[in-house]
Amino acid sequence: MYGIEDRAVYTGAGNYTYTSIDIGCDDKIWLGTYTNGVKYFNEISGTVYQAVGPPEFSTTSILNILVDDNCNIWAGTSGSGLFRYDEEKDRFIPVEIRSRNSPAQIYHIRQNEQILMLATEQGVFKLSKDTGETVNLFREAGWPSQTVYAVIEDSNGDWWMSTNNGLIHYSEASGELARFTQSSGLPVREFIRSSAYKHDDGTLFFGSMDGLISFHPDDLHSDQIIPPVQLKEVRKSGKDGVEILNMMEGVPPVLDHTHHSVTFSYLAMNYTNPSQNQYRYRLYPLDNEWIDAGYSREAHYLNIPPGEYRFEVQAAVGRNLWGNTAFVDLKMMPPFWRTGWFFLLIGALLAGILYMIHYYRVTQLLKVERMRMQIAGDLHDEVGGNLSSISLMTDLINKTDDLEPLFKNRIKRVHETSRKTMEAMSDIVWAIHPDNDKLEDLILKLRDTASELLQNISYRFKVDSLLENEKIQVHFKRDFYLIFKEALHNLVKHSGATEAEISIRKKGKCIQLTIQDNGKGFNTGAVHKGYGIINMQRRSKKMDADFEITSKKDEGTTVMLLTKIT
Repeated sequence: MYGIEDRAVYTGAGNYTYTSIDIGCDDKIWLGTYTNGVKYFNEISGTVYQAVGPPEFSTTSILNILVDDNCNIWAGTSGSGLFRYDEEKDRFIPVEIRSRNSPAQIYHIRQNEQILMLATEQGVFKLSKDTGETVNLFREAGWPSQTVYAVIEDSNGDWWMSTNNGLIHYSEASGELARFTQSSGLPVREFIRSSAYKHDDGTLFFGSMDGLISFHPDDLHSDQIIPPVQLKEVRKSGKDGVEILNMMEGVPPVLDHTHHSVTFSYLAMNYTNPSQNQYRYRLYPLDNEWIDAGYSREAHYLNIPPGEYRFEVQAAVGRNLWGNTAFVDLKMMPPFWRTGWFFLLIGALLAGILYMIHYYRVTQLLKVERMRMQIAGDLHDEVGGNLSSISLMTDLINKTDDLEPLFKNRIKRVHETSRKTMEAMSDIVWAIHPDNDKLEDLILKLRDTASELLQNISYRFKVDSLLENEKIQVHFKRDFYLIFKEALHNLVKHSGATEAEISIRKKGKCIQLTIQDNGKGFNTGAVHKGYGIINMQRRSKKMDADFEITSKKDEGTTVMLLTKIT
């Protein structure tokens, strides 16, 4: 053999068991071994060498070796995947097979131009030598994964694959797979690995468990029966155990959230070769795509969400042609806490609670309103009447001719005190009376107060037209009014002004009060602050307002209050 003496290779290799052989472009003989990786025989030196690779490569079982048309050397292993010989590095390197689950066992390698066909335990992979792109033919066709022992191309450009359950034909043009079994005329059922050959006349040879078989692809017919499929039963599992649903009632079975598991059983009506019946199913609209069930005759679902569903199932034999669709409708009821009536009940309960809260608040506000009206009335009628009587009696006493000057002066002071108290009480009654709780009422009160206090001063009262007649709170109108009144008192008593201007403007959600006069002014840094200024500052701080007094000697005084309307 190639000028080598009989048994030379065997002797030089050290009594190893060989699994595969191919001849390289440089006439090296590449040998796959059972437990010692790849070796090659150099014809010139007559020596067998150990090929180098990763640690696991030198002790793994080599299932097949291929030298392709580009002189690349490929090795398929039992457990470590695919390897390629790198001539520059003089070693075998692993080849990445880009797939969801990379195959570990490469039984057979064949090529078609720049495409490698790999027979693996997960079916046949089509690998591009240029791009590394990988396609699992079985997954693309919707077939379950299964072991393929050998793959070979026929004269028509199609591929044939041997398995432990007949032969599979792959059409390169249509992308369809078809299975050929004993019912198709094959004399055997189970084949052996890495054993396939094509004769020049197109005859294919495969090694089987019962010897070598040969056939011409044009002489075979495939299983083209499209089997009907029927649903056998639907089972639900829950707290009461397993129960079979009655599908003959004409109405969809109804399940609820306590049925955490549902199982659908189905069967294809094909008895010629029932072991080859394949199935796919879906629970629409939970599943938008068909689910490959392989040879399984049951589908299991756990914790199906509430809704209306249709379970559909199809069967196929031989070619990837699916038969009729068997289906059953079912309805999954939601738990009571996810039903419409429960949401309505909760909504009604919340509405009732909110109404009670609102009713309670309105009741309390009405109580406060009535109390305010009562207090205002009592102050006006009782306290006001008494103060008015005191003022009247002191005025009459003071007019008596024989009254001593000392007593006359005291009576006059009592009269003045009662008059001031009546004015203060009148302001309090106005502030707490609920009929005066609008911004318009406050502005009218400010106008009246300015008219009363500025009788001897020429003044202008300007109100922004943007101010709305909105409702205001008691403490707001009281503090605002008292700051205004105190500012006017200071203007009359201390400024010596002849003219003044009062403006009320809207600034966003705030109101700004400005009081200007042409009086003598004062040095705000040097003058001692009296109780009037201190009271205004205290009230403005309570209102969380901006309060400012600006004044210069002989240049008048400006009082500004900016606060949010509440």
